[in-house]
Amino acid sequence: MGPSGAGKTSLLNILAGRAQSNSSITIESDIRMNEFKVDPTSIEVRKKIAFVAQDDSLTFTATPTEAIKFSAKLRLPRITTDEEIDDLAKKMLDELGLNDCAHTMIGGELIKGISGGERKRTSVGVELVTKPSLVFLNEPTSGLDSYSAMQVVKVLKKIADAGCSVLFTIHQPSSEVFNSFDRLILMNKGMVMYHGSVDAVPDFFADHKHPMPKNYNPADWIMEVAQQYSQEQLLAEGFFAKDERKLPPAVVLSEEELLDSLGVTWHDDASDDEWKHVGFVKQVAMLFWRDVVHNSRNKKGVGARFFFTTFLSLLVGNIFFQVGGVESFYDPSKFNSHFGAMVMILMMSMFGTAMPTLLSFPEERPVFLREFSTNHYSVLAYFMSRLAMEEI
Repeated sequence: MGPSGAGKTSLLNILAGRAQSNSSITIESDIRMNEFKVDPTSIEVRKKIAFVAQDDSLTFTATPTEAIKFSAKLRLPRITTDEEIDDLAKKMLDELGLNDCAHTMIGGELIKGISGGERKRTSVGVELVTKPSLVFLNEPTSGLDSYSAMQVVKVLKKIADAGCSVLFTIHQPSSEVFNSFDRLILMNKGMVMYHGSVDAVPDFFADHKHPMPKNYNPADWIMEVAQQYSQEQLLAEGFFAKDERKLPPAVVLSEEELLDSLGVTWHDDASDDEWKHVGFVKQVAMLFWRDVVHNSRNKKGVGARFFFTTFLSLLVGNIFFQVGGVESFYDPSKFNSHFGAMVMILMMSMFGTAMPTLLSFPEERPVFLREFSTNHYSVLAYFMSRLAMEEI
């Protein structure tokens, strides 16, 4: 938690393996889980981390049921049966409170769908199908009213009580949401201002010369203190305490020890084909079928493409009407008209197919990046399905 620019999202992205060193910035970290050294940029570690971005990246023509099943079929081992996936989806919808909108389109800018809170819970459900060890969320209550925000937090609380560690960023929650937290990391300008139990927040601020007024939202008060006073004054008053913990050396295991990067024992048959994800052909088939369903439901988009193509065809046909008649075929003066008609037809064939595809990429980019980063499918499978769809 912290004000804008405090470094919440940057810290979360580093812990989740979404931020890496590049030419303009160098990231140094010592990340551990139960004293085991963890590299969150490794795909094996990221498989065990569910990451829900601030913006919901979901196919707007899909339903919550279809979105959860799609994620489960592509990410769970290939030995998982359709009946098991159906049972998992039903349980997930029930736990997330999505039964009433289970078969309603998620919706987007042009198509009305489920509410913002339901969309956020669907995003959580899509990531939870793999039963991850950690759940990271970037401002899951952003843009929601107080009731919807509390519903999302209750779902996350239930996930945490089930034994899964939940870490998320939040800007300025209501008192009810704030009091439901177990622990709090308060950040201010890239530094940790407070780290500990939520129940100890009033006493901590009172001991540092900033007692909380009665009947005041603790989240509002600590945010007011963090923004109203300078960093130098807060540092002088005892905030931003140094981390004096003496950590033992991190445990680094080799592949022969049959332990993964989170310190969890592998299955004995984890290397068998049956424990692997679905193959390339299955990925292409599922992506292709999703595109078929998307186009069948996106009637406005398909209708606009059909109208645009028909309009241009009639326009070009009217301009070059009767140019290709038999009597003008051997007339040299008609060569320019013949050549112009052929060029226009070729250009329309090329751009008529390419332009809708190129325009759809910006719309589908967030969905692709989310699914590719969580190992849903390969880049080649995605483009093969798109090519097959455009050919049809």
